[in-house]
Amino acid sequence: YVKLIFSLSREFPKQTFILRPHPGEREKTYLEIFNGIKNILVIRDDAVGKWIKACSLLIHNGCSTGLEGVIMRKPVICFDPIDLHKDIDNFNYDFGLKASEEKEVIDLIKEFNNDTLETKSYNKVLKNYSIYLNNCKLDEKSYAVDRILNIVKNIPKKKTNSIFSKSLF
Repeated sequence: YVKLIFSLSREFPKQTFILRPHPGEREKTYLEIFNGIKNILVIRDDAVGKWIKACSLLIHNGCSTGLEGVIMRKPVICFDPIDLHKDIDNFNYDFGLKASEEKEVIDLIKEFNNDTLETKSYNKVLKNYSIYLNNCKLDEKSYAVDRILNIVKNIPKKKTNSIFSKSLF
């Protein structure tokens, strides 16, 4: 993925690329890797919603940001160079136009920049996920984990005599 970002930086030198590390990744690592490259910014602050809203195109690799991008009607590319999703039951790989090679990502971006990105294929992506679009509400100031925890908190609790009922999970 780092190699792709370097390639995109060289291929599109006038385009700014925002790399927002996953919450489980070390931001410092990316800051060191991309130090001195003017069109790559590593930024983790705030919820991802505001960054997706401001972007012109979103590239993800099986993260829930792909779904959020589709919900916000952004062009989304799912970059999966090593076909990780074949062994993982993770629907996040389904969001966006698929690319497994750097050249495919570059070609898709060029099509988008030239307004020739085939809208039929992208509209098909949106149509396939209309169920998600209709059931999701995004707030650009909140994190997905907060929305999930809110749902979990509202699940009715069952009374139990189990020793686990007093455990903090």
